[in-house]
Amino acid sequence: MRKIKEQIQYIYDWEDIGSPERFEIDEVMGQSEEQLGEKPQHDYRERKKISSLQCADFMAWLSFQLGNDNFYQVPLNPLAVEALKDLENYYPAGKCPRFKKWFQVRTIQRAELGRWASEEAKNPQTIERFADWRRRHPKPVKVKRR
Repeated sequence: MRKIKEQIQYIYDWEDIGSPERFEIDEVMGQSEEQLGEKPQHDYRERKKISSLQCADFMAWLSFQLGNDNFYQVPLNPLAVEALKDLENYYPAGKCPRFKKWFQVRTIQRAELGRWASEEAKNPQTIERFADWRRRHPKPVKVKRR
């Protein structure tokens, strides 16, 4: 446990009010609230004004590079190779057996996804969970402007 007392605020790249992208993010944050038992704080800001969003874009690009390499054997971009050498060898607390590397990308391999799908087919839960969410949180109706 990290002993952080302040609530985390999630900042997303700007999406217009009423856009499908913003609705999707708001919906996921609402689902998160049910799972965590507390309302996560989130907001939208312009990427060019918030450097941490630019950092998140960079980390997403690196993860995408690793995914393409892992799943499709697409060679890594040379800049990604250089960045990964730095990030994959960075240990914030110094090297110790208990502490994992700072930058790790999690993936679901085809076989793992297949096992989950087989279990879901035998004992379906995921679709019912989403159906329950939809019953309790219907999509908002868009108001047409005249």
